[in-house]
Amino acid sequence: MKKIFCSLMILFCFLFVFADEKSDEEKTESEIQKRQDTIMYGMESDVISLLTTLTTEKDDMFSNKIFELFNTTRNVNVKENIIKYFTELKDDRLKDSCVEILMDPYEEKPSYVSMILQYVSTLEIKEASPYVLQILQSDSEDFYDSALNAVGKIGGVEEAKYLVECLENEDLPLARRQALMRALGQLKVVETYDDLVEIAEDEDENTFVRVYALEAASSMGNEDIIPVLVDLFSHQEPRLRVAVIQGLSNFYLVSEEVVPIILDGLKDNHASVRLKAAEIVKEKQIEIALPYLIYRAKNDSDKKIVYECYNAIAKINTQESVEFLDSIIKNKKLNETARAKAVESVLEFKVLDSYDAIIEVALTSLKDDKLKNLRYAIGKAIAKHELPMFESVCLEFLNHKDVATKGTGLDIMTKNKYSSLIPKVQEISEDKKAGVNQSKAKLVLEKINK
Repeated sequence: MKKIFCSLMILFCFLFVFADEKSDEEKTESEIQKRQDTIMYGMESDVISLLTTLTTEKDDMFSNKIFELFNTTRNVNVKENIIKYFTELKDDRLKDSCVEILMDPYEEKPSYVSMILQYVSTLEIKEASPYVLQILQSDSEDFYDSALNAVGKIGGVEEAKYLVECLENEDLPLARRQALMRALGQLKVVETYDDLVEIAEDEDENTFVRVYALEAASSMGNEDIIPVLVDLFSHQEPRLRVAVIQGLSNFYLVSEEVVPIILDGLKDNHASVRLKAAEIVKEKQIEIALPYLIYRAKNDSDKKIVYECYNAIAKINTQESVEFLDSIIKNKKLNETARAKAVESVLEFKVLDSYDAIIEVALTSLKDDKLKNLRYAIGKAIAKHELPMFESVCLEFLNHKDVATKGTGLDIMTKNKYSSLIPKVQEISEDKKAGVNQSKAKLVLEKINK
């Protein structure tokens, strides 16, 4: 009897182990295959959820399958999300289908047509321009605003002249007039230069309309606009002063009047003007503005301006820039958001001499849970860039007991693919206690090996 009982116990254990192994085998099903199966066989809600994830991740691994789905599905909601996906990727393979629909869009769902117009606008598909103009000239209001936005990106001389004609209608509602002017301004057609300057100088015209006209006229490279811009900088309307600084940036190497006005913009009472001035200093790397930027970064009450000054200081990238940014990153008395923003600026503009400061603070944050938010922010920033010298930091993230920290380490690995850390990712992928990070690690490995 005992022998029979022992035999049954051995058989039971064997079956249990076999079942457990089978369960493990099922659990190792490819994460990539799961996504492919969802695209091919999933319900609408599952497919849209996956498309949303892939769009957020800008993941093009499944773009061929998604393109096939667009051509086979009749589900408009799925099609809209596919268009949104390819718009985010700036992938033009839907071009022919979208242009064909715009030839006669009136029987289609308005939101679907609007999504298509956003697609051709973002990818600047010029072939769609004649059909977008037809929509504007029609009596349909269903997607007029979307078409107007699109024509501002893909139109040409014919479309610009049509918009000028529309603006001559004094009975236009103000909102429509502003939208038309914005589209005309985006076109930057030189044949409309005189019309734009006239509108910009018209004191009786709506401020937004004047701003759009001024921005467009000053972007055409005609130096005759400089005196107009200089004169308008004294205007009491801050939105016009913002447009002046933007316009003058096109001529900052042409006229001695330009840079002093941009520097004055950094001292303007209105935050929007200071912000625009900081953006232009960054864009043009105006080194003479560095003391102004450091002052603003230390003293401005508007955090958006402070952080834009960090960006500008980083892009100018002098020794003074490095010393200032290091002082922000290492400052334990400063709030974590400001320190993290300085890290983002350093990485975005590749201030190599400040990388040691980031590594030092990152490693410190990994040892102190009071700095958890700073740790997450630094890790997220690192994960956006290929950074060979941050391998040791990534390892510490992967070794951390905190789930979110370990997950951030996996994000860093996805971007950097450190060969020496692949075994560590493999270890996480086999760890049943790793929770969501187990699946994430499997996906990282598949992407690395793809």
